[in-house]
Amino acid sequence: YTYPRGGGAAITSVTVYLDKVFIADTVQGWIKVLTCDPDYSECGNVQTFDPDGGATVVLSQGPDGNLYQLTYSPGQLIRIQPTGG
Repeated sequence: YTYPRGGGAAITSVTVYLDKVFIADTVQGWIKVLTCDPDYSECGNVQTFDPDGGATVVLSQGPDGNLYQLTYSPGQLIRIQPTGG
C-alpha cells in the first residue's frame, strides 16, 4: 500500500481485524482500512475508517475481541466496536 505523503507521513500501526487490514498514520492523523484476499498477497478497496484518528500509536485487538486505538495526542485509549455492517 502506498499513498501521497506531501507534508509528512508516519505509519505507526498496522493490524488485521475482522479480516481487514487497518493502517494508522500518526502525522496525517487518519486510519484507513484495506480489504485483502485470504492470503493477504493482494489488498485493495482502500477506505477511510477515521479521517480524524489523531496521533495513533497502536491499533490492536483486545482479549474481548474489540479493536483498540492508543493515541499519543490527545492521550486516549479508545475501544472500537463493530457496528455489524
